[in-house]
Amino acid sequence: TTDEPAGEGPGAVVGPYKVAQAPTKPAPSRRDTFMTRMQLEEAGRIVGAFEERLILSHLDKIYAQFKDRGSVKVGQTYAIYRSEGPVRHPVTNETVGYKTLILGQARVTRLDEKAVTLLVTAAYDTIDRGDYLGPWSEKLVKAIQVRPNQASLDGYIVAVTPSVLPNLGEANVVYLDKGRADGVEEGNAFRVLRSGDRSKERPDRPIYDGKPPLEVVGTLVVFDVKERNSSAFVSRSLFELYVGDRVEMPPPGAAGSGGY
Repeated sequence: TTDEPAGEGPGAVVGPYKVAQAPTKPAPSRRDTFMTRMQLEEAGRIVGAFEERLILSHLDKIYAQFKDRGSVKVGQTYAIYRSEGPVRHPVTNETVGYKTLILGQARVTRLDEKAVTLLVTAAYDTIDRGDYLGPWSEKLVKAIQVRPNQASLDGYIVAVTPSVLPNLGEANVVYLDKGRADGVEEGNAFRVLRSGDRSKERPDRPIYDGKPPLEVVGTLVVFDVKERNSSAFVSRSLFELYVGDRVEMPPPGAAGSGGY
């Protein structure tokens, strides 16, 4: 479906966004990732705060509402994140997920009839009223364990997120149209492929005529896997990467099938 969840605008996150070359050892201090429509619909929302400031941060007290109040317990930690809009496939134009930015963490301190009170325990970016709250997982900050590929796949980059703090070692992130149902696992490596005469390359899209020789212009390492989509760090790139770039997960045993 191409319907948007409540509160989302109609704009699609599509090209010509670019990713520049990234560090070879990405720092896992902050994650940009995909969310499914169901995850957004089931998420909590920040509805207010005991602060005069419009922008919220570390140690601020916030108030939230959850659809499933019964699952919320005092002492639980939640991830704070923001949806940056739907991501549509560059070929089919179908909505494949929602690009989200992890903003910080918050811990539940009190439960009332009208709202849940939380304390912001970490802030990686500015936090606003209206941002989402979802289950916290150590997976959001742990280092990635590279593992050999167990399948051979072809796909596309469907969205990219340029690094906003390159001096802190944060890596660029891309989103792929292949996921767990296709055999993708966390730690798998993809290669970014192009082919053709680069003099004919348009400034808003990669060149790929499908004819050999195929050139490897980047390497990606998957850090988050959904059913039909994956998020990956750019571990190496020779050129800027674009929405619509072709990607390949090499088969087991092939060069580049497990690691940087």
